[in-house]
Amino acid sequence: MKIIVNPKNYTNFEYSPYLQRGQKVEAPANPNYVVGQVVVVERTDELGKGKFEMAVVLGCIDEEFDGELRLDLCGMTSIDKIRPAVVTDFGKSNIKYHDAIYKECQGYKVTKNEDYSYTFEEPKF
Repeated sequence: MKIIVNPKNYTNFEYSPYLQRGQKVEAPANPNYVVGQVVVVERTDELGKGKFEMAVVLGCIDEEFDGELRLDLCGMTSIDKIRPAVVTDFGKSNIKYHDAIYKECQGYKVTKNEDYSYTFEEPKF
């Protein structure tokens, strides 16, 4: 099951959701990744080896040709460096995530403020 959040909370820009060889196209029937999906990225720098971070897919998904997508965390990223996030990733000591992602996944209304801080409203049941 894909974890989906509001991508507008994680960027100030709008990106084309799907591309094919750099040209905008309609979404494929069953894409592996969608805009707003939370993914886990493996850290590759020396200090972060063996650690992971959660990121949000913002767009520019071209699985077939470029094999990359745009993330809020680290820009254009190779699809082979990520995997879909799952609920059990939260709380693991080797996976870092932004509080806004965690709160939004818990049902809080998350709003990104002009100063890049966040406001959280508790879920109403």
